[in-house]
Amino acid sequence: MRSRGKKLSCAVFDDYSERAVKERLQPWLEWLEDGLIDSAVVMAYGREPDGVISRVENIRNIHGSLKGIRVGLGAFNYAGRWDDFIGLVKRVRKMDPDEITFFALSSIDEELAGKLKALD
Repeated sequence: MRSRGKKLSCAVFDDYSERAVKERLQPWLEWLEDGLIDSAVVMAYGREPDGVISRVENIRNIHGSLKGIRVGLGAFNYAGRWDDFIGLVKRVRKMDPDEITFFALSSIDEELAGKLKALD
């Protein structure tokens, strides 16, 4: 893949603990550090912003930064609570991950699309 100029990423469990490593067989921080993957897309799909932030902070503390980390946010969990979701996006942006991704795009309605476009 890399010989063709492509990068390798993978979607991973957002709670980097024994559950990620032992139960889900995803020692993805090691994969990043060893250069096996270029980035990890952390599936931070929690319903409550404080819980999502706590898990992302834990990852940042273990890894030392969010370099190589793409934070995936579960827009589908915030339907009807778009202001909460926008607040979460702003908080995650301040943490400086490589990227923020949204799941699932079908959850993004016109109201949320407008709020996302208004972000600087």
